[in-house]
Amino acid sequence: MPACHPQNYEIFLKFADFLKRPVIKEKITPQHPWVCFSNEFGVSDLPAAGGLGYLAGDWVHLSARLGIPFMGVGLYYKTRWRQDLDRNFYQIEHIHHSPHPSHFQFTKLKTDKKHYLIYTYRSHPFATPIEIFTKDIKGNLLIMLYEPGIRGLYEGEKEDEHRLYQSAVLGFAGIHALVSLGITPSILHLNESSTVIAALALLDYYCNQGSSLEQALKMVREITVFTNHTLSPVAEPFWRLDQIKNYIGTNLRCPDVKAWLCDFISKQKTGVCFFDLAFLLAGRVNAVSKIHALKAGQAFGRNFYSITNAVSFRWIYPDILDKYKRKNILHPLFGTLESGYKNKIRTLNLQTMLSIRKKAKRSLRKILKKEWFNQYGQNVIIPPGARIAVWARRFDDYKRPFLVFTDTDRLGQILEKYNIYFLMSGRAHPRDKIMKKKMAEILTKINENPVLKKRVFFVKNYGWRLAKPLVTGADIWINTPRVGMEACGTSWEKAVLNWVLLSSTPDGGAADIFLDGRYKIDNPPFFLIEGENDDSLAAQSLYKNMERMGEVLDDKKAWYKAVLRQLETFLPIANGPGMMSEYLKLGTNNFGQ
Repeated sequence: MPACHPQNYEIFLKFADFLKRPVIKEKITPQHPWVCFSNEFGVSDLPAAGGLGYLAGDWVHLSARLGIPFMGVGLYYKTRWRQDLDRNFYQIEHIHHSPHPSHFQFTKLKTDKKHYLIYTYRSHPFATPIEIFTKDIKGNLLIMLYEPGIRGLYEGEKEDEHRLYQSAVLGFAGIHALVSLGITPSILHLNESSTVIAALALLDYYCNQGSSLEQALKMVREITVFTNHTLSPVAEPFWRLDQIKNYIGTNLRCPDVKAWLCDFISKQKTGVCFFDLAFLLAGRVNAVSKIHALKAGQAFGRNFYSITNAVSFRWIYPDILDKYKRKNILHPLFGTLESGYKNKIRTLNLQTMLSIRKKAKRSLRKILKKEWFNQYGQNVIIPPGARIAVWARRFDDYKRPFLVFTDTDRLGQILEKYNIYFLMSGRAHPRDKIMKKKMAEILTKINENPVLKKRVFFVKNYGWRLAKPLVTGADIWINTPRVGMEACGTSWEKAVLNWVLLSSTPDGGAADIFLDGRYKIDNPPFFLIEGENDDSLAAQSLYKNMERMGEVLDDKKAWYKAVLRQLETFLPIANGPGMMSEYLKLGTNNFGQ
C-alpha cells in the first residue's frame, strides 16, 4: 500500500525541483516514505496534550499539501478526560471511553499474521493482540494501533509502567504494521524519546532479515531522525532492568540485538533513559528552536540541529490566508515565502485588515457563547466592541499562568481602561496537584476581585477545537514562559499569522530573531516581556505591555504598523512549508553530514 496518492506525489516531485534538491526524489517515494512515530497526533479528533501533538498533526497536513509521501504511526487511546472545576475551582477530570476507531473513519488493516505484544506482569506472561487501523488524511496514511487496554494519553506518572507498555506497543506493533503494508521508511522520525522503541524494533527486524548487527545499526542510524522537545533531563523517565526485560526484551527476536541492549543497559548507572537510547540509534538529532538547540546542547553534551517549529495553514483564518495568496506573499502551490515578501506584506490594506479582524472576532464571540463554558459553568459572553486578550496553553509552572495575576488591582485597571476581556484556558495534568492548586488559587483571585470576575474568563477544556478560534479572534496574545525553559511554542506563531498583537518573553521560537542577529533585545519587533525569570519584574513589564497594546489598539495606524512588523519578522519562522523543507534536508542528507 503506497503512503500517498499518485496526484499528491506529482506535487512532491515539483516541490523537490522547486527546492533544487533532486536527492529528495530519489530517497523519498510512496513505498519509501517519511514515517513519523508519535505518541499523539492532533488530527481527526484524536487526543493531543499540547504542542508536540499539534506539531505532529501539522506535519500530517503539511506533507499532504506538499505531496510528501508521509505516514504517521501512533496509538489509539481507549480513554480520554474532560476538564471540569469543583466549587473551589479545583480541576477535576471526567473520564470517558473513546468510540471505536471506525467512528472516526479508521479502517482495520487485515494482515496475514496478527501481531502480539508479549510482556510479563507480576511474573505472569501475557500476549496481547494489537489491531492496526488506517485512515487517509488528505492523501497520506495515518496508522493507529489499538487494543482496549491501551488506556489514555500520558496516563499516570511519567514512570508509570503502563507508559512503558504503550511505548512497546507503538514501537513493535508499529514496525509490524509497516512490514505488513510493504513499507520501508526513507526517514524514521522519532517525535520525542518515548518513541525510540520503533528504532529498536526496526533494528531487530533488519537482523532477523539476515543483516549483521553492525550492518543493521548502520541502516537504522542512516534513516533515523530524533526530534527532542524536552529541555530538562529530569523530565525523562528512567526504567529498571527488569522492566525493560518484561516489556522490551520479550519482543526482541534477535539474540545479537538482545545482547547489544543488555550491554547498553549495563553501562547505565541510574536506570535506562530512552533519551540516551534515542541518541544511540538516531543518526540525526534536532531541537525545535535556536535557543532550544543551544540549551539542549549544554544540558546533554552533544550537538543538536535546529529546526524551529512552524505551523500549517489550518490555523490561519481563511480570509487572511486568502490575502497572503492574492498578494503573492506565499507561493500559490507550495505555500513557501515568495521573494520580496516583506514589500508585499506592506501592500496589505489597513481597512481590509480591520474588516477581516472584525469578522474573525465576531466568529470567536459566537462560538464562545454557543459552545464553551467558563469557570462558573456559564457560556462565555464577550460584548461587541470589547478587546480580547488570551493566555492559552498547557497549565505548567514554567509557562507561568500566574504571572498576569501578580497585581490583580493593576490588571483590573488595565482591563477596564482599555475595555479588554481576558480569556485564559489550559489543562493541568491529572496527577499535577501543584498546578491544579495554582489554578484554583488564580481562579479564586479572579472571583474575589469584582472587575476581574466580570472581565476574566477561564474557558474549560482547552484543545484544538478551541485553540483555532482563539488564535484567529484574539486582539492580544500573551506568552509568558521562563526564559530557557520553552523548547519552542507555536500558539504565539499562530496568533501572529492572524494579525494578533504579541507580548512574549524572549524564549523558544520567539528568541530566534535575537540569536541569529536580526534584532537586538532593546529593539524587539513585538511587545517584549522583560525581567527574564524574575516573576515580579516580568509581571510589571507585562502590565506595561498591556497598556501599550491597549493604546495601539486605539490607534489604527499604530496597530497596522505593529502587525506588519510582526509579520515581516515571524512569517519566515512560522512558515510550515519552510519547516518541512528543513526536515527533508536533514532526513535525506548523507549520514554524518
